[in-house]
Formats: sequence, structure tokens, C-alpha cells
Amino acid sequence: MRWLSKTIIIYGIDFTNTDYVISLHLQEVVWMSRRFAMGFVLALFLMTHSLFFSFPLVCGDLGRFTFTDATFYLLKLIFGTISRPYEGNYRAELLDSGCPITLTVFGDLMYSRELMNAGDLYSNVDKSLFQSEIVFANLEFPIDTQSPESAFPRFNGSAEYFDEVVAPLGIRVMNIANNHSLDRSIEGLRSTYSFLSNHGIHCVGFGENRRFSIIQVDEAEIAVSGFTFGTNGATINSESVLNVADLNTIDDAETPLSVIIPIVEFMSEEASVVVLSLHWGLEFENKPTEIQVEIARKLCDEGVDLIIGHHPHVLQPLEVYENNRGTTSLIIYSMGNWISSMKSKDCRTTASLKIELLKDGSVCGIKVFPYRFDLSKMQLVPLSNLSLIPESFAYYSATTPCCFH
Repeated sequence: MRWLSKTIIIYGIDFTNTDYVISLHLQEVVWMSRRFAMGFVLALFLMTHSLFFSFPLVCGDLGRFTFTDATFYLLKLIFGTISRPYEGNYRAELLDSGCPITLTVFGDLMYSRELMNAGDLYSNVDKSLFQSEIVFANLEFPIDTQSPESAFPRFNGSAEYFDEVVAPLGIRVMNIANNHSLDRSIEGLRSTYSFLSNHGIHCVGFGENRRFSIIQVDEAEIAVSGFTFGTNGATINSESVLNVADLNTIDDAETPLSVIIPIVEFMSEEASVVVLSLHWGLEFENKPTEIQVEIARKLCDEGVDLIIGHHPHVLQPLEVYENNRGTTSLIIYSMGNWISSMKSKDCRTTASLKIELLKDGSVCGIKVFPYRFDLSKMQLVPLSNLSLIPESFAYYSATTPCCFH
């Protein structure tokens, strides 16, 4: 080592000793390899355990992430979307005419810098989706116009991003209760509410004194509310009027139900149709948990006609549920991402639903429009391979002969 002519000693280590330096590097490589191997074995153990025995108990809430949560999340990042056991009815012979209320439902509207200046993102999307009485979506980022744009993990959109990515959808009702609601603190959430309100959009999940909004459609009154399982650990001010319930509980369903059911009762008193937006579930999983199913069905029995789920970033099944009120409710466990440039194909496989309701809230029509976001074109394009979406979505696909159900 002629280039190292002087003795260099750092923390007592003589770096003029080339054998020692090589040995040090080898030890570091061995240590890193062992650490990776241990993590990999642990992930394999959890995967094997979950596939052949039972899924580990995880809540999916960054505000109370456990070691098991972190490891299971890592497993999904390494191996991709996973599937849980789930059984639910989706086949129903619904009315095909005389349904006075139409809703279009989109999933998560994500913030991605790549979407700016991408051109017409929706040129291939069926234009009838933008023309329903109610067009709904979940806004997965705040719009604090006093702060610069920012991406994951603390999002913030801009007026320009809204104009290019969100406005063309013709959204009339927007859920803003989700785990990113407080990415820009409560002031950022207030800014979001004001911004959307100024653009003629009803915000749900935040800002309503009664925790829900009433929307008039012809002669029908529709009550809409939104809830989130958490806010990624951000402190929730009791006066913030942000709708939060422990929807990702691993204990029992009564905890979130005790929060939501009293509000559903008030909604039922003031409207003939009750719609709930639930930000819940586990990311990168294509089936709901058992507790989610229990919560959803109980809410429908108590008065909810339509549940719109989101958060997992992938599609999860829809369920046509005959509630104990004698009407038909629709449960969509997850709408996935509507617009996102995430690399995973599952996270870019999406669909929009056009739903028809009677004035008593009964579902009388479902039509699914499947799409995928093409990264090379930076556009949503129709999805022809229906095996890539849940079977329940494919059954109601607008491209199948059996629709409109």
C-alpha cells in the first residue's frame, strides 16, 4: 500500500495493516449476509405459518406498529399481494330498470409527481362514469396550498395537481378521512376541506358537525359519511371533527361498531339512503379480514346501504348482502387505487363501479369498468384480462354479456 505511506489509526485500529482491513471488510460482509438471511428466514417462517396455519394478528396501523406488523409488511413487499380465506355472496339478480339513483365509485386518488404533465390520463375511460348523480372517490393526500408539494411518506398536493388529475373526474363527494389526512397537520386538513368545498365538492369524514352530510338527488336524500382506522400515529385533536374508529381492530368488532352505529342511526333518521366510506384493511392484501366482514355486515343490518372500502391499494371483493332489514346492501371491501404510478401491477389494476339504487337504498344495478394504469403511456387503459380482478368484479363487468345486473 504505497499510497498509504503514513500510519492511520482510527478508534485504535491500524489501517496500515492491509490484512486487517481485508478481514474487517469480510467480517462486515458476513455480518450483513447473516442479517439478511435471518430476515429472509423470518419472512419465510411468517409466510409458511400464514399459508398453512393462520395469519398473524396485525393491525396495519403505523401509529401502533408491532414487530409482527413490520415483518408481515416486509413479507408482502418481498413476495407481493397475498390472499386470506374469505367467503361472501356476490351473485344476485338485480333490477335492470327503474333505478332512480346512480353513483360512480372510484378508489384512492394518489399523489404521484409522475402524473403531472402526463397528458390526458382518462382519455380511454368510459365517459358515462363521470355523469352519475354522485361521483365518489377517496383523496389520499391533503391539499395545503400554503405548503410545497410532497410525496410519500407525508403527502401534499397542489391546485395544479388537482386541476390535472382530480378535476376531470367530476367528483361530487370526496372522502378525506384516511391515514394521510393529517400529513400536513390539522391545518392542512382544514385547507383541504376549504379547497374542495370551494370547488363544489362535498367532503365527508371531516368537517361535518353531525359527522355526516346529506346530499339531495332528485326526490331522494342520501346520507354519506366516512371513517378512517387511523392517521399514521398523528395526534388527533378531539375538536378536529375527523371521523376515526378502530376499524383495523384485532380484538373484536364491537369497538368500532360502538362508534359508528349511533351515527348510522342518525343518518337513517334523516335520509332514505345511507352510504359509508371506510378507510380500513391491510395493505397489499386482496381479501378482507374476518373482523372486517363482521363489521361490514353488522353495519348493513343497522341501516347502511352501501359501504365503499379503500386503503389496501389493491382491489378486494364486493359482496351483495341481504341485510336483516329486508333490503339488499352492497359491500365493496376495497376499491384499490384509481390513479397511481406505483410499480406493482396489482396496485395499478383497478376498476370503477357504476351503482344504481332504489329510493329505499336497495341496490338494483351494478356495472364494473376494469382498467389498468399503463406506465409506458401514463394512462388508464381498459383491462381485457378479467382474471386479474376479483371474481365478484368480473361477474359484473361491463364487458361480460350478463351485465347490467
